[in-house]
Amino acid sequence: MSGLAYTTGDVDGIFRGGPNTYTRDLQWKTFLPAAMTMDGWAPSDKQPWRYGEPYTSINRKYLLLRERLLPYAYTFAAEAHRTGVGATRPLALEYPKDPQAWKAGQEFLSGTDFLVAPVTADASSRDGIYLPKGTWTDYWTGRTYQGPVTLDHYKAPLDTLPLFVRAGAVVPMWPKGTTSWQTRDKSRLSLDVYPQGHSSFTAYEDDGATRQFEKGSYATQTYTVDAPKAGRGDVRVRIDAPKGSYSGMPNARAYELTVHTGSRPKAVLVNGKAAPWSYADGVVSVSAPGPSTVTLRDASAVGGLHPEDAAVEASIGTEPVVAPGGAVDVPVAVKGHAPSAKVTLDAPTGWTVTPRGAGSFHVQAPANATPQAYDLTANVTYVAHGTTYTVRARGQVHVPYASLAAAYNNVGVTDDSNTKPGDFDGYKRSFSNQALAAAGITPGGQVKALGATFTWPTGVGIPDNVRPNRQTVPLTGTGSALAILGSGAGPDLGGVTLHYADGTSERRYFGFPHWGSASGLGATQVVKLPYRNNQAGKDNTAVYLFANEVPLAAGKKLVAVTLPTTTSTHVFSLALK
Repeated sequence: MSGLAYTTGDVDGIFRGGPNTYTRDLQWKTFLPAAMTMDGWAPSDKQPWRYGEPYTSINRKYLLLRERLLPYAYTFAAEAHRTGVGATRPLALEYPKDPQAWKAGQEFLSGTDFLVAPVTADASSRDGIYLPKGTWTDYWTGRTYQGPVTLDHYKAPLDTLPLFVRAGAVVPMWPKGTTSWQTRDKSRLSLDVYPQGHSSFTAYEDDGATRQFEKGSYATQTYTVDAPKAGRGDVRVRIDAPKGSYSGMPNARAYELTVHTGSRPKAVLVNGKAAPWSYADGVVSVSAPGPSTVTLRDASAVGGLHPEDAAVEASIGTEPVVAPGGAVDVPVAVKGHAPSAKVTLDAPTGWTVTPRGAGSFHVQAPANATPQAYDLTANVTYVAHGTTYTVRARGQVHVPYASLAAAYNNVGVTDDSNTKPGDFDGYKRSFSNQALAAAGITPGGQVKALGATFTWPTGVGIPDNVRPNRQTVPLTGTGSALAILGSGAGPDLGGVTLHYADGTSERRYFGFPHWGSASGLGATQVVKLPYRNNQAGKDNTAVYLFANEVPLAAGKKLVAVTLPTTTSTHVFSLALK
């Protein structure tokens, strides 16, 4: 709204961060006109491959998508140059008469056709996604939604950015396989089409390297779509000849169309003649020279004749905890019209899955399973109105550590006589064992806060806290709340998963402020220490230890806790109250 067309932000910030926050941040910033991965004052480099798998592959997926979308994005860059209206737009700019569009937060439009709803919490789902009037297609699944509507519980595991495309969109893209602007095949272009009624898109191109466009050295090209607004009918895509020229402009170009009709056409014609084509998952794929007209005979608008057929949802009902060599039953639920659905469940190599019937599976872990979260994928295949559909749901099963102490992965407390091992904050600083003792906190001793009794770690100068990254630890008992003792290397809020004896689980959120701050994020100050340690010795900066809590489900027995992925958070101890 400011008129600054290239507003952006460093991916994962310039200070700390971690693999999950980096991946989530990069996802949505790939849809900004400028994206920057910078180290700044971070304790380590911040390239997209630094955290290894699965993060590297997820980051690659979005960076490659960004490269392919450059023809679309460059068109809006040219528009920003002409008009001052940037590509990144609040919903209210395109839907000014919609009161909800003025209230919509945590989402934006990229150009006119993409709606981006970032996941900004440690969660695998997203609530409150508002889709304005019109038809919107989930970019990943092809499911259509009729706006205005607000989506809650949208499934968004770590590799999924909630991303929707406006019906009527014609999105020019570099062809599949493009890895960079410099090596792209300029003789081919992909058109990703979402037909509904009459629509068009005029793409802009220039040499991409000079300012010769100021002298008229550029080209535009219009793609026009005529399709039914609803129901069955022909879909026509007209590719006009380019207007204008620029240095390096290809003499001819082939076009690869993906047309999201949701219905198999009776025939596909290119310039009135039958052409090779394919149909899968509601999408017609066909190639054409330019200029030309592509006609899908007796097809339909995006979403197909029966949008409800593709509106089936699957879910894995729990996040179970299983010991190495142990087994657990995992339910898979199916919602919507899915006649004669076949349900299967995929588990990691070495795990055994046995169907139990009625959407339940017996899942056994290998005896050598290491403590971590393992991915499960449910596959639901069904046939509706002659079309085969497959929907998938993802979940996790957790192999716990033997104890919280077994998961310790950070040295947060050092003796004043040997400060070298400490690195609580990424800058080699740590709590002082002597300062803690002066405040009544000693190795193996008890700490009381929030009505709970914690046990302080026994070691000094060795790992004594967990920097969370979805570690699961056992904690058995009942009570009104789970209490957490710790502090933050930066203010951070994360989701802790509570696993109950009846097989259910729930996510609750807590946070700790920065250890140099006196309060924040609903945490209770346990103790203030007058100094901390650094590599050279004492650092006369006051630091704090905090406690926070999350409520437990009434009447249920807790068996385990999965910590969040907020690597700025440090957990020293857990207790029930």
